[in-house]
Amino acid sequence: MTTTTANTFQSRVESSVPGIAGSFLLAFRAARATRRERARLLAELSQCSDRELADMNLSRADIGHVVRSWQPT
Repeated sequence: MTTTTANTFQSRVESSVPGIAGSFLLAFRAARATRRERARLLAELSQCSDRELADMNLSRADIGHVVRSWQPT
């Protein structure tokens, strides 16, 4: 499926899902987006050199904590 087709299908599903189920679907999508963003952040920080991490006042041991505590804006 192309992205446009998938978005159209997803919009139809969301508009046909009432009340609590619709709220659950929106919360699920937000959680999935947050999980993807945290995975991207983890990958990005993991590729930094020790010197780059030190410039950000981080060590390799801090990466997991930073990623877990990150909140979307």
